Amino acid sequence: MRLLALSVALMTLCTPKLLCAQSEETTDKISRGIMVIREFCGTQGNKSSQREFVGKLEGGITLRKIPGISGGGDLKYTDQEAEGLAGALFKELTDNATSLSKTQIECMSPFISRILDAILGPASRSDPPPEKDLSSYEVPNKEALCKRMNEVVISYRSSFRTIMMGEGNFPGQYKSKVILPNTQWCAVFTHPFRYYSCSIFYNEKNNHNAELKEKAYRKAVGECLGKNWASSDIVSNGNGGRSGAFQGNGNDPKVEIRSSKDKDGNDLVIYVQPPG
Repeated sequence: MRLLALSVALMTLCTPKLLCAQSEETTDKISRGIMVIREFCGTQGNKSSQREFVGKLEGGITLRKIPGISGGGDLKYTDQEAEGLAGALFKELTDNATSLSKTQIECMSPFISRILDAILGPASRSDPPPEKDLSSYEVPNKEALCKRMNEVVISYRSSFRTIMMGEGNFPGQYKSKVILPNTQWCAVFTHPFRYYSCSIFYNEKNNHNAELKEKAYRKAVGECLGKNWASSDIVSNGNGGRSGAFQGNGNDPKVEIRSSKDKDGNDLVIYVQPPG
């Protein structure tokens, strides 16, 4: 979820004088920064060193020298160049997601927020204040939710080909013709297997409201699918949230509703995927 929020922030930074058009000197400097960060994350990277590696300068940042890293040496960036570095690092992560190891991605990703926090301040990308506690919650547009959920379930039988529109922003991601109502985004993914996914909300700060909405969506999706779909127990999933699924007959997918929680807030996602 952090990477998704950062992608939105970085798209707003893409102006002619920043990410979208760089001088040859700036481009070379950004490339060297990416090289150093990749080497750092391929050798001795850790969270405390990541913080020390990004330093604040007057009107910019520096990537401070880390012993044992070739080409490390105090690479200095203006604010504009630093924004370009953050954008280039995000592109590096997304373009090479299939070739980078999980450890490398987890090490490199926080550099984006470290760089932006250093030049813009942590409050620059702060989320809106939490919602006030709700007394109850009903899923809006339930009729549309049921209709579109049924379309997605039917499309599963053709590997979602009937609803795929074209490549999305990430490797193995495809745009979907069917978007569940009141969701942040929906897409079809082809790795590690083919599945449909919709984010109902993310970074929800109010824990009480997140739980209300989660319960309401579990109830609504169950009613949409009907009594012939068996529901599983709802269990803790190790990501600070809960997972519970609905399963139809042998030709039907598993429809899972999965929540998670971290320091950024609560997420809730619907997955339509193969059984098992």
